[in-house]
Amino acid sequence: MGIKVSRYMIFAYLLLLPLVVNAGKVLVIGKVTVTERQKSYAELKPMVEYVAGQLSEYGIEKGEVYFANNNQEMTYALLTGKVDWVTDSIFSALIISEKSGAKIDLKRVKAEGSDYRSLILVKNESKITGITDLVGKTIAFEDVGSSSAYYMPYIELVKYGITPEIKNNNGSLNSVNGVKYIFSGSEFGLMGDLMSDKVDAIAYSDQDYEELLPNIKNRVKIIHGSVSYPKGLELFSSNIDKKIQFKIIDILMKMHEDPEGISVLNKYFNTEKFEIYNENNSIKNAKKIIKSGLVPLR
Repeated sequence: MGIKVSRYMIFAYLLLLPLVVNAGKVLVIGKVTVTERQKSYAELKPMVEYVAGQLSEYGIEKGEVYFANNNQEMTYALLTGKVDWVTDSIFSALIISEKSGAKIDLKRVKAEGSDYRSLILVKNESKITGITDLVGKTIAFEDVGSSSAYYMPYIELVKYGITPEIKNNNGSLNSVNGVKYIFSGSEFGLMGDLMSDKVDAIAYSDQDYEELLPNIKNRVKIIHGSVSYPKGLELFSSNIDKKIQFKIIDILMKMHEDPEGISVLNKYFNTEKFEIYNENNSIKNAKKIIKSGLVPLR
């Protein structure tokens, strides 16, 4: 016997759903991160407050920050109205957009460029000279939300016929072409694990590599690099009022013309300005990879 659903039951259910931005009077920006929440909060809070401060005509009174442990959690937050606006790296943004219907509208532009790629680093004295030498070795990724230090290098390994396997207790591999991997949790953790010989190689952003201190940079060598992708993307919930969404985009696009806006941009991942997001061939390929199931979507 089927369950009869009345209009009153539907109304009661809707009352339980989280309020979206135009009803809740709070603009919420979200990011996927596990280990660097304090740093990320200092980057996100001034931005969401700056934007929220210009949305009073829409009833917005303040801006808040929301962190998710993984892409699945952020997708749920968007679908249920907990988050209105997400900033993240390319693969997380594409996964979240695909699963939640959120629209990617802008990309961040920095002094060093808006695109970046993943590098695989080893110690100078290592006998590893290329990516295929990693078979049977151990590599460290940053965390499950990192594009440059998880998704990009994972894809590169698969492209070269290498099977990444998360390190188990006994350290054995299931594949003859396998490479073990662990998560270091941060850029500092990655370099620490390499220098202490806990791993044979690490994945690292090319922009972060350029910022390494000389005494560290001189102790490592690059054995492989991926193709380039846009670094930072801004996407908006499918639940957000379109008038508010367009107003936010307008505010962000004009920030670099405002002295206060410039100060906020500097704190926001050292951003210079925002540009309209357009898909290029590398992004289209990334979307195909996401749908292929080659990389575990965490």
